[in-house]
Amino acid sequence: MKRIALATGLVFAAAALAGVLRPDGAGAADPTTTTDTVSVTGTGSVDAVPDRAEVSAGVETRAATAKAALAANGAAMQKVIAALRANGGKEVTTQTVSLSSAYGDNG
Repeated sequence: MKRIALATGLVFAAAALAGVLRPDGAGAADPTTTTDTVSVTGTGSVDAVPDRAEVSAGVETRAATAKAALAANGAAMQKVIAALRANGGKEVTTQTVSLSSAYGDNG
């Protein structure tokens, strides 16, 4: 069994060396150029008038109490919404209202 494996290995090694050492072996010849080609050139343009815009706006208010801050924030945001609607905004919606605590240096 060892003789068959050794003989097979020698045959493969000889074949590999024969292919490498030949002048017309793999990689020795220059690649031939072909005349069959496909060339494509293109230019595109699209002109369209936008029919939709998405705007995100917000206000931030600080006050002595959460209730006062929320009330002032609501009044300020109402002015923003009114301005958007006055200038053509049709689908004006509120996405988020957030209230968080703020502490001074003394906690």
